[in-house]
Amino acid sequence: LSALEPVVYDLFLVRLKTDNKELEAQRMVIVQTLLKLVRYNKALQLLTVIVDSVRSESDKWKRLSRQIVDVLLVHLQTHAASGSSKGQSLLDIYSTQLTLFDVVSSVALRPIDPFVVAFR
Repeated sequence: LSALEPVVYDLFLVRLKTDNKELEAQRMVIVQTLLKLVRYNKALQLLTVIVDSVRSESDKWKRLSRQIVDVLLVHLQTHAASGSSKGQSLLDIYSTQLTLFDVVSSVALRPIDPFVVAFR
């Protein structure tokens, strides 16, 4: 995941305004890769950077927010009961999740039922 960090910063912060189909494809691949790694705190941190970087593009921000929240809620449902952190500080994970929820579009948080069920 550390190797993805400079790529994320380059694609989503440095070259964000560059509207190139190849760059857009690379951005999509990075997002999909990070969504598969959502169990890691670093992946959540990078997704937070990505969502925050597209905040000015409303449609893209809402779509990406929905995608991330859907994946994260499924992850929380399946892992909340086990409490598996695999060496990661639960406080760090919780803090990163709160930061991510703060950055995503509120529209993505509307169906809150899966989130509530995850913590029963």
